[in-house]
Amino acid sequence: MFSFLRESARAKVAYAQPKDWISALNQERDWLKHGGDDEMQIECFDAAAMIARAASKLEVWTPKMESFRTWFVDNLRNAAI
Repeated sequence: MFSFLRESARAKVAYAQPKDWISALNQERDWLKHGGDDEMQIECFDAAAMIARAASKLEVWTPKMESFRTWFVDNLRNAAI
C-alpha cells in the first residue's frame, strides 16, 4: 500500500520532486521515531497512511484489514494531497 501512495498521480502533480512527497509521507513516522517538536498535529489521512504502511508489511491479512484497505483506497481518491 505504501507503493500505491508513493506512486500516486495526484502526488506527482502536487510535489515537483519525488523526494518532497516521500518526505511528506515520512513526516509523522520520523516525528514518532526521532522526536522533534513537542507537539504535532496528525490528521486522519496521515494516521490512515501510517496504518496502511504498517499493514503492508504483513503477509497475511484479516477480513478487517482487507476492509480497511478498501476504505483507504476509496478515501485516498478524495484526500487532499
